Amino acid sequence: MNLPVYPYSQLIYPSSSAFIAVSGPHVQTIDPLSGKVLSSSTNFPPEEQKILLSSGPIRCAALDNEKIHLATSQVKVLIYSHIARELPKKPTSVTFTADSQTILVSDKFGDIFSYTLEPPPVSKPENLKGEERDRTSLVSHPSASNGILILGHTSLLTTFLLSPDEKYIIAADRDEHIRVSWYPQGYCIETFCLGSTNFVSALHIPKSNPSVLISGGGDPELKVGEQAQEKGGKSKATGEEPDAMDVDASQANDEVPSREEEAPALVEEEATVLVVQKVDSIPWEDRTHILFSIVGGTALFLTQFPADGPVPEIQAYNAHKPGLDFILTFEEGSAATT
Repeated sequence: MNLPVYPYSQLIYPSSSAFIAVSGPHVQTIDPLSGKVLSSSTNFPPEEQKILLSSGPIRCAALDNEKIHLATSQVKVLIYSHIARELPKKPTSVTFTADSQTILVSDKFGDIFSYTLEPPPVSKPENLKGEERDRTSLVSHPSASNGILILGHTSLLTTFLLSPDEKYIIAADRDEHIRVSWYPQGYCIETFCLGSTNFVSALHIPKSNPSVLISGGGDPELKVGEQAQEKGGKSKATGEEPDAMDVDASQANDEVPSREEEAPALVEEEATVLVVQKVDSIPWEDRTHILFSIVGGTALFLTQFPADGPVPEIQAYNAHKPGLDFILTFEEGSAATT
């Protein structure tokens, strides 16, 4: 039987000697210079392989700061250190805290749960008033694996991150909201970052400027700002809508274009929507260089902050193949794509 072949969907760069690549339900470590596969989860024992394959392709992954634990989120399953824990809903993003002792997972129902690295001992659930607790719960779905609810949105969470000092957790959703909340008291909202008119799919805080938040999504621009004070860096897509076709009602019927004749013209005039997939940055001299990719795009885009003018110049580096992810190798000052 032929096994399915998956593309590399996510890259993680822990050191100059190896990087981690996610492919379907499997994880590999690869030598960045030779391209040789150093290790692979395809070589795991059969019982561990069964867990990986039954959980489906990896949706998101994260490596802790100590570079010891790799957490992968699949369909309602969180796997790390040979431990599999149930998730309440399908995950959208995962990350570790700085001390590597807590894993944060967002899901499609708009909630973020935290899980301790070491699972708590299993205790028997109390039967008394169990139904009453479920009915009065403020959580959109019951917690699994003793997860602790940090915050919740009313829309699907697309991405989130912690501020460098871990005082705040910044979450973005499908309905153009960017919310800055306290961490771990996520019910305390510090502010909202306004200005987006479409969904937000990427967030980034530059290491060289930790007070700055960069966001992107369905808008034809990147927004760079501090908290709610943002300014847009326009991309090459102007966002202008195509002009409508006017038809004079006094024309003869044979002069009025049919629906079949109109359709191709309307399709050609539809505005191109660029969806920001990922944002990263690297300091260079006295500025921060912002690198970002778009969904289905074959190029990586580079701009700088602060910009020389009111509208930053954007450079494109074409890889000639649609990219799914990229990583920056800070030691070399270069980027790798997949």
